[in-house]
Amino acid sequence: MLERVKTILKVPFSKEAIYLPQQFNNAELFDWLSAVGGKDIEVEWPAEQLTIYGAHNLAERQKGYGAITKQKTGNWQPSWVVIGDIHADPIIFNFSSSPCNILFARHGQGRWEARPLAGSTGDFARALTIWCEMYYIKFGKKILDDEFEVKDSFKKALSDDLSHVLNKEEAETFIFAVAG
Repeated sequence: MLERVKTILKVPFSKEAIYLPQQFNNAELFDWLSAVGGKDIEVEWPAEQLTIYGAHNLAERQKGYGAITKQKTGNWQPSWVVIGDIHADPIIFNFSSSPCNILFARHGQGRWEARPLAGSTGDFARALTIWCEMYYIKFGKKILDDEFEVKDSFKKALSDDLSHVLNKEEAETFIFAVAG
Protein backbone atom coordinates (compact mmCIF):
# COMPACT_ATOMS: atom_id res chain seq x y z
CA MET A 1 0.00 0.00 0.00
CA LEU A 2 2.80 2.48 0.84
CA GLU A 3 5.67 0.77 -0.97
CA ARG A 4 6.33 3.60 -3.46
CA VAL A 5 6.13 6.28 -0.74
CA LYS A 6 8.64 4.37 1.40
CA THR A 7 10.94 3.89 -1.61
CA ILE A 8 10.92 7.61 -2.47
CA LEU A 9 11.51 8.56 1.18
CA LYS A 10 14.13 5.82 1.62
CA VAL A 11 12.24 4.41 4.60
CA PRO A 12 13.37 0.86 5.38
CA PHE A 13 10.78 -1.86 4.96
CA SER A 14 10.03 -3.88 8.08
CA LYS A 15 8.28 -7.18 8.66
CA GLU A 16 7.79 -6.70 12.41
CA ALA A 17 4.59 -7.86 14.06
CA ILE A 18 1.96 -5.16 14.63
CA TYR A 19 -0.20 -5.22 17.75
CA LEU A 20 -3.14 -2.88 18.25
CA PRO A 21 -4.71 -1.86 21.56
CA GLN A 22 -8.30 -3.09 21.88
CA GLN A 23 -9.82 0.35 21.22
CA PHE A 24 -8.23 0.30 17.74
CA ASN A 25 -9.45 -3.15 16.78
CA ASN A 26 -10.31 -2.67 13.11
CA ALA A 27 -9.12 -4.71 10.12
CA GLU A 28 -8.64 -1.68 7.84
CA LEU A 29 -6.64 0.16 10.51
CA PHE A 30 -4.55 -2.97 11.08
CA ASP A 31 -3.83 -3.22 7.33
CA TRP A 32 -2.89 0.49 7.22
CA LEU A 33 -0.54 0.17 10.20
CA SER A 34 0.96 -3.00 8.76
CA ALA A 35 1.83 -0.97 5.64
CA VAL A 36 3.23 1.92 7.72
CA GLY A 37 5.13 -0.31 10.16
CA GLY A 38 6.06 0.31 13.76
CA LYS A 39 7.80 3.65 13.31
CA ASP A 40 6.44 7.00 12.15
CA ILE A 41 6.99 8.08 8.55
CA GLU A 42 8.00 11.71 8.03
CA VAL A 43 7.03 13.36 4.74
CA GLU A 44 8.22 16.87 3.85
CA TRP A 45 5.33 19.31 3.50
CA PRO A 46 5.33 23.04 2.75
CA ALA A 47 6.58 24.85 5.88
CA GLU A 48 5.91 21.80 8.05
CA GLN A 49 6.01 18.05 7.77
CA LEU A 50 3.42 15.35 7.53
CA THR A 51 3.87 12.64 10.13
CA ILE A 52 2.20 9.28 9.48
CA TYR A 53 2.01 7.49 12.82
CA GLY A 54 3.53 4.07 13.14
CA ALA A 55 1.87 1.34 15.19
CA HIS A 56 4.24 1.86 18.14
CA ASN A 57 3.19 5.51 18.58
CA LEU A 58 -0.48 5.40 17.60
CA ALA A 59 -1.97 5.27 21.11
CA GLU A 60 0.34 7.98 22.49
CA ARG A 61 -0.36 10.29 19.55
CA GLN A 62 -4.11 10.38 20.31
CA LYS A 63 -3.58 12.65 23.33
CA GLY A 64 -5.22 16.03 22.95
CA TYR A 65 -7.73 14.86 20.39
CA GLY A 66 -10.09 12.92 22.69
CA ALA A 67 -9.78 9.58 20.91
CA ILE A 68 -8.38 7.65 23.88
CA THR A 69 -9.28 9.75 26.88
CA LYS A 70 -12.97 9.84 25.95
CA GLN A 71 -12.90 13.47 27.08
CA LYS A 72 -15.11 15.97 25.35
CA THR A 73 -12.63 17.69 23.07
CA GLY A 74 -14.70 20.05 20.96
CA ASN A 75 -16.90 17.86 18.79
CA TRP A 76 -14.40 14.99 18.47
CA GLN A 77 -16.20 11.82 17.37
CA PRO A 78 -15.69 8.47 19.12
CA SER A 79 -15.24 6.83 15.69
CA TRP A 80 -12.15 8.94 14.89
CA VAL A 81 -8.53 7.86 15.33
CA VAL A 82 -5.65 10.13 14.38
CA ILE A 83 -3.27 8.31 12.01
CA GLY A 84 -1.06 11.30 11.28
CA ASP A 85 -0.76 15.05 11.47
CA ILE A 86 0.57 18.12 9.75
CA HIS A 87 1.84 20.32 12.61
CA ALA A 88 -0.94 19.00 14.93
CA ASP A 89 -3.65 19.26 12.25
CA PRO A 90 -5.00 15.69 12.44
CA ILE A 91 -5.37 13.18 9.66
CA ILE A 92 -8.26 11.08 10.90
CA PHE A 93 -9.21 7.47 10.28
CA ASN A 94 -13.03 7.38 10.50
CA PHE A 95 -14.47 4.05 11.71
CA SER A 96 -18.07 5.12 11.07
CA SER A 97 -17.91 4.58 7.31
CA SER A 98 -17.30 1.47 5.27
CA PRO A 99 -14.71 1.48 3.89
CA CYS A 100 -13.25 3.69 6.60
CA ASN A 101 -12.60 7.09 5.11
CA ILE A 102 -9.84 9.57 5.91
CA LEU A 103 -10.56 13.10 7.13
CA PHE A 104 -8.47 16.24 7.72
CA ALA A 105 -9.10 19.02 10.25
CA ARG A 106 -7.33 22.18 11.40
CA HIS A 107 -6.59 22.41 15.12
CA GLY A 108 -7.18 25.51 17.23
CA GLN A 109 -10.57 26.34 15.74
CA GLY A 110 -12.65 25.63 18.86
CA ARG A 111 -14.45 22.79 17.07
CA TRP A 112 -13.29 20.05 14.78
CA GLU A 113 -14.44 20.68 11.24
CA ALA A 114 -13.26 17.51 9.58
CA ARG A 115 -13.20 17.53 5.80
CA PRO A 116 -13.07 14.42 3.57
CA LEU A 117 -9.48 13.72 2.50
CA ALA A 118 -9.77 10.25 0.95
CA GLY A 119 -12.49 7.64 0.53
CA SER A 120 -10.31 4.85 1.91
CA THR A 121 -6.83 4.15 3.25
CA GLY A 122 -5.91 2.83 -0.21
CA ASP A 123 -6.96 6.13 -1.81
CA PHE A 124 -5.01 8.04 0.84
CA ALA A 125 -1.91 5.91 0.14
CA ARG A 126 -2.28 6.59 -3.61
CA ALA A 127 -2.66 10.35 -2.93
CA LEU A 128 0.50 10.28 -0.77
CA THR A 129 2.30 8.49 -3.59
CA ILE A 130 1.25 11.23 -6.01
CA TRP A 131 2.44 13.88 -3.52
CA CYS A 132 5.84 12.21 -3.09
CA GLU A 133 6.36 11.68 -6.82
CA MET A 134 5.45 15.29 -7.61
CA TYR A 135 7.17 16.99 -4.67
CA TYR A 136 10.40 14.99 -4.51
CA ILE A 137 10.85 13.88 -8.13
CA LYS A 138 8.95 16.01 -10.66
CA PHE A 139 9.35 19.39 -8.87
CA GLY A 140 12.56 18.57 -6.96
CA LYS A 141 11.12 20.11 -3.75
CA LYS A 142 10.90 23.51 -5.50
CA ILE A 143 7.21 24.27 -5.03
CA LEU A 144 7.33 27.65 -3.23
CA ASP A 145 7.38 31.02 -4.95
CA ASP A 146 9.36 34.11 -3.88
CA GLU A 147 6.74 34.88 -1.22
CA PHE A 148 6.93 31.32 0.19
CA GLU A 149 3.50 30.39 -1.13
CA VAL A 150 2.87 27.14 -2.95
CA LYS A 151 3.21 27.83 -6.69
CA ASP A 152 -0.02 27.76 -8.67
CA SER A 153 1.64 25.51 -11.24
CA PHE A 154 2.34 22.91 -8.53
CA LYS A 155 -1.20 23.12 -7.12
CA LYS A 156 -2.64 22.69 -10.62
CA ALA A 157 -0.41 19.71 -11.46
CA LEU A 158 -1.11 18.10 -8.07
CA SER A 159 -4.85 18.68 -8.40
CA ASP A 160 -4.85 17.18 -11.91
CA ASP A 161 -3.05 14.03 -10.75
CA LEU A 162 -5.15 13.70 -7.57
CA SER A 163 -8.33 13.82 -9.67
CA HIS A 164 -7.52 10.27 -10.83
CA VAL A 165 -7.61 9.00 -7.22
CA LEU A 166 -9.78 11.36 -5.15
CA ASN A 167 -13.15 12.91 -5.77
CA LYS A 168 -13.36 16.70 -6.22
CA GLU A 169 -14.04 17.48 -2.54
CA GLU A 170 -11.25 15.18 -1.33
CA ALA A 171 -8.77 16.66 -3.83
CA GLU A 172 -9.70 20.16 -2.68
CA THR A 173 -9.10 19.12 0.95
CA PHE A 174 -5.70 17.65 -0.01
CA ILE A 175 -4.74 20.94 -1.71
CA PHE A 176 -6.06 22.84 1.35
CA ALA A 177 -3.81 20.68 3.57
CA VAL A 178 -0.86 21.49 1.31
CA ALA A 179 -1.40 25.19 0.68
CA GLY A 180 -3.66 26.33 3.53
